[in-house]
Amino acid sequence: MNEFNQTNGGDNAPSGQAGSSAENGNELELLRQRVHELEQANEQCRRELASVQAERDLWQKESLAWAVREMDRTDPLTPERVEQMIREETWLPFETIWEDLERGEEGQ
Repeated sequence: MNEFNQTNGGDNAPSGQAGSSAENGNELELLRQRVHELEQANEQCRRELASVQAERDLWQKESLAWAVREMDRTDPLTPERVEQMIREETWLPFETIWEDLERGEEGQ
């Protein structure tokens, strides 16, 4: 901006242009201040987001632990229960699983 003022402004500039240049300088400083404020606000938002994400992760971990404890309390996983779950589950035939594995290896 100084180069512009020196080449186009200088002592030959009418008084209206000198005032306009001062106004531009003030506006530029206001814009710089605003950018700085927004950068600070952005950084604050990033810190708050990190805090909220950490809280979310903690809640997820604790709620999963609670669910596991609750399942163990109401329907514990005993060997008999596991056998029952296996019998009730619909399983793919071994050949289908093997074919899927072979196709996966061929694709690599």
